[in-house]
Amino acid sequence: MEEIRVGNLEDFASRFFRERSEDDVIPITPRQARAQVRNPCADPGDIGLFVVYSGSRLIGYQGVLPGRLRRGGNLSKVYWGSTWYLHPDFRRTAAGFLMGRHFGRRLSETVYTDVAPAAGKLILRLGASELGSYRYWRLNLKKIPGSWRGSACRLFTPAPPPGLTFRPTVRVREEAVPFVTPASPPAEFYRGPKVVNWMLEYPWVSESADRGEAGWGYLFTHRRRLFRMTAFEIFGGDNDYRGYLVLSLSATSRERTMKILDYRISSPGDVQSILPFALRRAGKYRADIVNIPGELISSRARRSLLFRFARTRRRPYLGDLRNPDSPLAKAAGEIRLQYCDGDTAFT
Repeated sequence: MEEIRVGNLEDFASRFFRERSEDDVIPITPRQARAQVRNPCADPGDIGLFVVYSGSRLIGYQGVLPGRLRRGGNLSKVYWGSTWYLHPDFRRTAAGFLMGRHFGRRLSETVYTDVAPAAGKLILRLGASELGSYRYWRLNLKKIPGSWRGSACRLFTPAPPPGLTFRPTVRVREEAVPFVTPASPPAEFYRGPKVVNWMLEYPWVSESADRGEAGWGYLFTHRRRLFRMTAFEIFGGDNDYRGYLVLSLSATSRERTMKILDYRISSPGDVQSILPFALRRAGKYRADIVNIPGELISSRARRSLLFRFARTRRRPYLGDLRNPDSPLAKAAGEIRLQYCDGDTAFT
């Protein structure tokens, strides 16, 4: 097994694509490596990728996404388990177990979410504990004809509060929203505006128009027919800056999906403006599916006609809590889980 440091990911990816054989599993794309090197939560010496060989053949990998845990006014580092793959020829061997055990031994403060059930069982066997689960909503608009969706989303969702405007922006302001606001929970997996700007500038996913990637056998999302992220700054009266919102719109051959991603607002009362604005955008762009953070759904929203097409989804979290003195273990009962935790927002 080889450990690739974050600072070396671009060089590793470049070398791998020059020298790889047809039997090699692809562990990371050049686009993702370029992004990972610039992760504001990572240090160059952090482990960014584990790769596993059988002889000279690369047969598996486990990705690492360094992130942050905020508890009160303090930040500490966590390591999200990201991509995890083992070639089918080796799945009945001990290789998968050894990969996971090595990951846990080499990295403390590890967290997983949105993993396959089989991977989740293995992670628990390796000593992880359940941190809870996050509930979000999946709104299916396919039953509404595309030409009617804009009107349906305007008519059947709560009206946005008056006095706020949303303006598209390339980058969000990094110092304008306080690190801790009155609405902040005791603890959270903190992303913040620096991570948002990194995600906007270095997307992991490309569109099909990009050349050279169509034939890759990479097993995780790296290419879609459409993939766009749009950030908005939110203003109150007198041009008063209130915060930001990020939406993503992506399309496969089957459906078009909008996700409500990061948002941060200085005034708790302004949060209720996010959902009406996002749903109107979803209608405008004829989205088939809208993924909505659970905390944005009020009882009033659930009573609307549009939410007859909505269903909840749950995403479990697993973490290494074996060291009771670790920041993650101390914060475990206080963490407010969020839709963008882990690598969810990047794809």
